[in-house]
Amino acid sequence: MTPGTRLVSPASYTLDRERFEILQKELVSEVKQHLRGVEDLCIVWTGTAHPYSNLVRTLEHAYFPADIPELVTPECEAGSQFMVVVDTRDGEDAVVHGSRICSRTRPAPAPGGPALSGFPCVDEWIVAGRVSIEDFLRFCDEREYDLDACLSIETNFVARGWHTTGERPSRVAPRHGFSSAAVGYLSFQRAAHRQRPRTGRTCTFMMVNRASIISLDRIGILGEEVPLVPGTNVGGSYRLLAAALTEHNAQTCEPINGQAPVPELILL
Repeated sequence: MTPGTRLVSPASYTLDRERFEILQKELVSEVKQHLRGVEDLCIVWTGTAHPYSNLVRTLEHAYFPADIPELVTPECEAGSQFMVVVDTRDGEDAVVHGSRICSRTRPAPAPGGPALSGFPCVDEWIVAGRVSIEDFLRFCDEREYDLDACLSIETNFVARGWHTTGERPSRVAPRHGFSSAAVGYLSFQRAAHRQRPRTGRTCTFMMVNRASIISLDRIGILGEEVPLVPGTNVGGSYRLLAAALTEHNAQTCEPINGQAPVPELILL
């Protein structure tokens, strides 16, 4: 496949092992061509209709079999982009991290239900009563966020090629001190930078836990908690964070401590 080529492939969440490994091998080959023989981690972005996106979908289904049917509405699917981190070092030659981000959609609220934000991870907490749509919109308006230019991180997980439901792959060796998760958060800032509006500001909404916060701290990304309805359950170990594309956060797209940023291949 030629980098940058738009291909149309039906969404599949249940690739069998043979098809998964064929697609992964094609992806690794394309990454190696892009890296010109240098062994490294590489961030790869694909659009919703690209065949490689089905690698992430299949891994999502393995990790979140109960959540995916509720998360992925047709509107979410149409507004999705997929990110993988591919490791070509030491013969690894595999997908080692996967994620899905979404642009804002226009979901219709359930009968009698609250108005929604258009970002699935935010709407999950609105429906649960932890966040009110009025407070969310006020929070965004005060910060001059252009919501149509904002993104949300919907899935974000460590992978290691093919695995079955319930398996948890070992973490990939760091690159210059950055885990594959930290590399993933770096890629989200780049995506936000590409989508920034001419006026207003943009941010990325995400659910984070302690491990996520450690990764964000490691690469210097700052975020702000979305306000909760007073007295509600805060969601256990998770927090709903808005990471604005500030001048500080935008600098994470540049070399860090003199180290070259992780290579990136865009196949949208």
